[in-house]
Amino acid sequence: MKDRESSVRSNLFYGAISSSEFLCSFPILNKLLSFTTNVARSLPNSKIDLMTCISNIEDILQGIQMKRNEPDEEYKYLFEEAQDLAKYTETIIKMPRVVKRQINRDNIPASSAYEYFKLNIFIPLLDHFIVAIFIPLLDHFIVAIFIPLLDHFIVAIKDRFSEHVKKAAAISCLIPEHIADKSYDDLLPAIELYQKFLHCSTAQLKTEFVLWKKRWTDIVTEDSFTSLSSYSGSNPNTVNMKRKEQVFLPDK
Repeated sequence: MKDRESSVRSNLFYGAISSSEFLCSFPILNKLLSFTTNVARSLPNSKIDLMTCISNIEDILQGIQMKRNEPDEEYKYLFEEAQDLAKYTETIIKMPRVVKRQINRDNIPASSAYEYFKLNIFIPLLDHFIVAIFIPLLDHFIVAIFIPLLDHFIVAIKDRFSEHVKKAAAISCLIPEHIADKSYDDLLPAIELYQKFLHCSTAQLKTEFVLWKKRWTDIVTEDSFTSLSSYSGSNPNTVNMKRKEQVFLPDK
């Protein structure tokens, strides 16, 4: 009984792998799935680079679309491979029996086995890969993963760094060209931000700020007069006139 059951299963298995549909589908699927090798390896990776993955999927789509636009060139080699496989099962590639009304499989009219399997297996599989697999997968990456990540990144930057940047920017008060118009209160946000790095009292900070401001205000004023003197030559009246202009300029 077991031998008979095994024999039946063996015959069914042999009939399946030796059918022309299987022999033609196998090299076609092998070719199409070879496009997906890199993406299939990168998807399970926890450190996946989303941009690279999306780029790879787009490349796959373009590659398969090129095959779809000119199917004859690629299909010729795949059909020859199917014929080579048929030799191992001692069969030949032939058209299945068709009827006028076919509901369980594609039934596109064809004049030969070569044309039949191109129209009923190769081209439909190409279309299925493009429309049903890779386009939805690409859309999923963009809509479900990439865009939410961008939104999260933007919100996180606004929440975490906007206030931080404002406080950190207050340290620009110490830049010599800006300090003349600044007070200690303008520096307070930066002091609060970097408090743990400052090993001195508030009184010392205020004193240092006042001395630093006076130092650079005097240097800037001195440099301004020196520049005016060099520009005006040795004529003291010209220098005095320029100094007056220098004094009155801020009031305009």
